[in-house]
Amino acid sequence: IPEEKFDFSFNKLCLEVKSSASESRIHHFSSGQLNPTNDTEIIIASILVISNVAGYSINDLLSSINKKLNNFPKQKEKLHLLVYSTLGVDIERVNQIKFDLEFAKNSLHFYQSTNIPKIQDTNIPLEVSNLKFVSDLVNSTPIDFGLDELIKPHINE
Repeated sequence: IPEEKFDFSFNKLCLEVKSSASESRIHHFSSGQLNPTNDTEIIIASILVISNVAGYSINDLLSSINKKLNNFPKQKEKLHLLVYSTLGVDIERVNQIKFDLEFAKNSLHFYQSTNIPKIQDTNIPLEVSNLKFVSDLVNSTPIDFGLDELIKPHINE
């Protein structure tokens, strides 16, 4: 579902997941992904990934996440749509590409959209749309919460 603004939404919390195969947290954004509307909170999950032939395949990772999403069928369906639409024609490579899971887990950081360099909506003329840019999170401070702590308050609203 590449047309959607955020990867996951939980009531007033939007979660956008970004990954980088380099050592830097440099990610591509659209202006709407970093400029919240009304009282919506936007969290960016930034993860660094490296290949590892003895690591976990995309299919392995998907199976593992599926087990944790049993009580969230909408998010589970969305995850599958995201994975398969992102892979596109490379779907046959779902078991070939392998990642270092421990490295990825240890690299996962969460950021509030307000702390990421961006072009403010107020600086974008009404006649300009579909604005995309790249931000380096090197000077952004991650928030000190785990995924469960971030999502839990928004699930029961």
